[in-house]
Amino acid sequence: MTLPSYAMNQASFPQMYERWLVGPLFRPWAEMALGELELSSGDRLLDIACGTGIVARVARERLGEAGYIVGVDISPDMLAVARAVVPAIDWRQGNAGELPLRNGETFDVVVCQQGLQFFPDRPAAAAQM
Repeated sequence: MTLPSYAMNQASFPQMYERWLVGPLFRPWAEMALGELELSSGDRLLDIACGTGIVARVARERLGEAGYIVGVDISPDMLAVARAVVPAIDWRQGNAGELPLRNGETFDVVVCQQGLQFFPDRPAAAAQM
């Protein structure tokens, strides 16, 4: 079986998501959401269900190098795009019900843009936050 010509060299879903949805839709939402928070230089921010990382990237712009940002997503393919765009953020694979946090690791701000509806165990995810 061969792929039809229109399917050859097509971008992966995460690449298409980044190209077509992040700029026009998710970046403005990230800017509005983070604009409602009182972020301070040096804050530690956790972005749960980060996808390709637009909330974490906008947070990096606002917090600068003094801020520490962790982006968590269950999809290694989404994280690969996130790492390619901004490698300086701490990108981690994991799920919201069992966050891949280091022993004693804490954050000043926890955000989750458009992820909660996809979690199979919302109470467990909320408890982690």
